[in-house]
Amino acid sequence: MQILHPSIPRMLNLQRVPLKVTLITLFSSLALSYGAHVEGFPLYGIVFFGLLPLIPLIAFEEVWKYKHYGFWAIFSTIMILQLGHLGEHSAQVLQLLIHRGDASKAHGVFGQLDAEHVHFFWDSGVWIGALFLLYRFPKNVWLWVAVAFSSLHQVEHTYLETIYVFHKAAYLHGGQAGVLGKGGIFGSPLNRPYIHYVYNYFVVSAMVIGFWDQTRVAFDEYLREALPDMTNQELVTATQQLHRHVFDPGDVIIRQGEEADRFYILAHGKVEVVEEHPDGSSSLVAILLPGQFFGEMGLLNGGRRTATVKALDHCEVLSLERDRFNSLVEGSTGGKGDVDVEVAHRMAELERINGEVVVAPARRRPLHATVEARNGQQHHVTRNGGPANGNGHRKIGTTPSSGATNGAKRAVVKANGSASAPSARAQVTRRPRSPKAGA
Repeated sequence: MQILHPSIPRMLNLQRVPLKVTLITLFSSLALSYGAHVEGFPLYGIVFFGLLPLIPLIAFEEVWKYKHYGFWAIFSTIMILQLGHLGEHSAQVLQLLIHRGDASKAHGVFGQLDAEHVHFFWDSGVWIGALFLLYRFPKNVWLWVAVAFSSLHQVEHTYLETIYVFHKAAYLHGGQAGVLGKGGIFGSPLNRPYIHYVYNYFVVSAMVIGFWDQTRVAFDEYLREALPDMTNQELVTATQQLHRHVFDPGDVIIRQGEEADRFYILAHGKVEVVEEHPDGSSSLVAILLPGQFFGEMGLLNGGRRTATVKALDHCEVLSLERDRFNSLVEGSTGGKGDVDVEVAHRMAELERINGEVVVAPARRRPLHATVEARNGQQHHVTRNGGPANGNGHRKIGTTPSSGATNGAKRAVVKANGSASAPSARAQVTRRPRSPKAGA
């Protein structure tokens, strides 16, 4: 759902949650806030009921984004929380200005949470989160700045928590000023609420700039899995041009004979590639899994679809329009090589099979897949948590089932005709030979 200007990175839009659901959620939020106000709830109650409907919407969106953009989604979640945190401190400072510095009337929106333990544990979480982001994105200069200010803030709250727990008398007699607050260990002209606002302002400001820089180099991991030889910049550019589609079981995604207009990458679910014959019969050519692409052959040939692709269950696919795909292939040596080798690999493998087994092969492994071999054995493909590069994207790893046997290895044949371990991108099916798996 593109609700921002096209020049704004696509991942900053709501992509998982439909527009209708978003509008209903916003209406519910306003209605609950108004109802709480009419019932005489305090400010924190009005804000709480207003935020309540938004929590599941944000959660669904962030889970989807994590699957597509990796640790960038965690960065965005921390940003949302930190902006809310800064908003709370801003409300407290505004209350101080309205009430002429009377701290007893300045506790922010959620005054009940204005307690030393809450401050300590929240800021400890912020500090750990900033360190985690820095570990995942070590080349992001602004995260180093955020960690520096967050560390200073953490020292402040660690001191306050320590004397609050172990030296309550000292805390009540000036200790609550902290380290840099007016009257604190080192002191400054600013009272505690203002100095803590300054801490948070610099932490959040550095994170916002760092987040924007990271957004500009983020790309969809399913695109990277489908076309791994593309450069990061090419992946970033292509991600901005992707469109998301959802299909129910039985839906036809592309139909044989239609004009080829899009290139597709499967992100969720399974699809079947079916070749339709003039006599009305059809043959199952292949079953494709997440991380595989289809629709490239019709685009490369400049003609019509050579097969029909149907959704076997609830599917999510990403697509590039024909002109975008052609520009991508023509302008990217890595992207063109990925597509060319993939097509050649499929064609060569289909030609070498003896006519009883048809495989939808590929050189690379999908993000989440189960490979079914002729003897019923399975190999599972999983993500591992290790970073693949400075952008925080995850590597792809394989975990074979313990029951894998030589029979499973014989189920898949490489393009050169030699036996190999089961390809994590292939699902084996007994069908007549067909060279048109790419649709």
